[in-house]
Amino acid sequence: MKMEKRFLKEFGTYRLSEITKRQIIQFHQHSCEETTGTTGIRYLSLLSSIFCYGIELDLQEKNPVKNIQFKDTTSSGCQENICFYL
Repeated sequence: MKMEKRFLKEFGTYRLSEITKRQIIQFHQHSCEETTGTTGIRYLSLLSSIFCYGIELDLQEKNPVKNIQFKDTTSSGCQENICFYL
């Protein structure tokens, strides 16, 4: 599934200000199950950029992607905690 369709499927009915950190975490988990951890991180990066732009336009007060912690599987197969700071 293309990135745009994935975002619209998950967040298309919400205003930017209505999207919560919990929804973003669930989106990340689903996208990592369907793709790879690297793609999931890229999706988070794009979402963070969207929220930052929303803040610049006064459509959003904060970035819910900021400081999200999640587990990522490294190439060695080990689980490690990663904190997403954007």
